[in-house]
Amino acid sequence: MGAIIKRLTTALEVVNHWDYINTAILDLKLRYKEPLNAEQMFATLCWLATTPLKGWIGVAYSDEKPSAFVALQELITHDNRKTFQVLLYWHSKDIPNSSKQTLPLMTEFETWALSQGIKKYQVSTRRDSGAAIRCFQSAEYGFKRAFTTYEKTL
Repeated sequence: MGAIIKRLTTALEVVNHWDYINTAILDLKLRYKEPLNAEQMFATLCWLATTPLKGWIGVAYSDEKPSAFVALQELITHDNRKTFQVLLYWHSKDIPNSSKQTLPLMTEFETWALSQGIKKYQVSTRRDSGAAIRCFQSAEYGFKRAFTTYEKTL
């Protein structure tokens, strides 16, 4: 059976999925030492869910359990184009083949984005996240390198 994808469109749906999403946030914080703030992310996700043209949150299910999720937010580029930026992506480590939920989540978002006239979206990852980089470089996913970003710690 294929993935079941649910788009979250209310704050209540974010609340109902919060245990799962918060597990993802904690995992990302520990694994990558990211300064993710769960309270701030909760507020952002509630806003994105209830502002449907500004954000898109999708949850993939395997055997009726959440197995992956993605959150994207509208981004207006320097040349005034509307695009979307992936804020968070995570798949469960304890559910077999949950990483295979990436393509169904992408397809569901892309179908919605095209219906809204959105032509591109962006995703970035840490330079030490090899699996994600290999995913983006794979022809199966269809991404191409658009930017190189540098960061300076202050």
